[in-house]
Amino acid sequence: MDLFVTKYCRISSKGINTHNGLVNLPSADAVYDPQALYAHLHLSYPKFFKMGTLCKYGILAGEWLFEENPLSYASAEIGIILSGQHGSLDTDEQFQQTLQPDNFFPSPALFVYTLPNIVMGELCIRYKIKGENLFTLSSVPDYDLLCQYTTELFLQKRINASLVGWLDYYQKQPDILLVWVETTSDTNALPFNYNTLTSLYI
Repeated sequence: MDLFVTKYCRISSKGINTHNGLVNLPSADAVYDPQALYAHLHLSYPKFFKMGTLCKYGILAGEWLFEENPLSYASAEIGIILSGQHGSLDTDEQFQQTLQPDNFFPSPALFVYTLPNIVMGELCIRYKIKGENLFTLSSVPDYDLLCQYTTELFLQKRINASLVGWLDYYQKQPDILLVWVETTSDTNALPFNYNTLTSLYI
């Protein structure tokens, strides 16, 4: 089966690159500031400000990916296959600080985001994704696994489109690659395979 990457978004310390080209940010440091990126996109999504930082970057990548265009698939036809290295560790450490004996004030709002796959949940809510889902943890991006698992779901006709990628954030370093995978292609589409994902990740 031929699958294609029709949209993508890469966020890293080098900047933000999408299927539409390099994003012109307001400053060189803006990539490290989710709120600045939110303002740059002129978003109106109040829930964004309650999220953990990894979730914020996931939503930002999704917005650059879809550009406010409604998805042309039924919710149950869309899969979401993601991976990352640190999961919710950044938020875990913040929550741990609220449990110190001399400053014991645990926050339920913060605790909600101490789940490794919470970013997947937020993306599903935002983009109404209700199909097959998977979130794995690995020390480096395992694009063979992501490609093989996603392709198998398409072959079994369990999904007709999928959000696939690597989402990681730790110690103020965003490391995100999201791609949109479909069976149909356009003039700018790329083959969905290991080589494509590794080239987009650079």
